[in-house]
Amino acid sequence: MLSASTIPRLQCRIVAGSANAQLETADDEARLAERGIVYVPDYVVNGGGALALGLRGRGVRDLDELMARMERIGEAVSEILAEAAAARESPLRAATRRVERALAASRA
Repeated sequence: MLSASTIPRLQCRIVAGSANAQLETADDEARLAERGIVYVPDYVVNGGGALALGLRGRGVRDLDELMARMERIGEAVSEILAEAAAARESPLRAATRRVERALAASRA
């Protein structure tokens, strides 16, 4: 768990972990940014499992196709970080907006 007490001890440039809800509070992302540590939301980094499950639910069973789509996660991370930098906001906010756009498009 990343928190006000653990963040000062970090010796890294990026947090892109596999745990769900790595931040103890919403303020912890700002604490990371103040230290120059980039935070990539776990649900983006670990989207492969959900993506594979969702595709399989739609009948996509070809392993090569599944892997090709999962390999695009890196592109998504790059896009989110670029969007956040351009908007001078957190990667978490940029990722949230991306999810909101995807959900709106799926409803249309």
